[in-house]
Amino acid sequence: MSVTRLLIDKICRFYLVAAVLVLAGCDNPYDYNQPASLSSQNAATLIGSRIQNQGLMTLDTLVMPSQIDGKVMGSQWYNDASSRWNEPFLISPGTHKILATISLGGTFNASAWGFANFDMSFQPGKTYHIVATTPMPISGSKFLLLAYAWLQDDSGNALTPRIPVQVAVYTGGDMIGLPSGGGEPQVLIPPHS
Repeated sequence: MSVTRLLIDKICRFYLVAAVLVLAGCDNPYDYNQPASLSSQNAATLIGSRIQNQGLMTLDTLVMPSQIDGKVMGSQWYNDASSRWNEPFLISPGTHKILATISLGGTFNASAWGFANFDMSFQPGKTYHIVATTPMPISGSKFLLLAYAWLQDDSGNALTPRIPVQVAVYTGGDMIGLPSGGGEPQVLIPPHS
């Protein structure tokens, strides 16, 4: 058997196994999956927020969880995140690392993006909101905005310090770093079609 034929057979087997795994409904190990045993009584609830700007020429600011403990919120959620920013997520009590996305104008139709990290201890039966200020231009910068993000409780009491977040204006295919430390992972902001 030729080397080319062996390579083709190997590729076909790979795609066959991949298709079987997808059809079997295997979970992506990088996605956050709410444990089925969690309820609003035995878990903490995490919710995003929105600043609805009033003018026709202004954009809404959406603030939502992107990752919980390094697990991405999931592509199914992100496909329509601009309408699901206030969907509650249940997380187990204890200390968690939350990566929040601040987007100006929506999620995949956003004109600017920024990311904020929070390490916090979450209590069962409590609701936590990720909030931010409207991103404002940074003096002397053409493509950077500045917002402040924090976690607060249902009463509006701040539970974390307000942290500064650079929000990068969408320029048509730029890489924006995620503030997760280590190897500086990045996300590609895809060009508009």
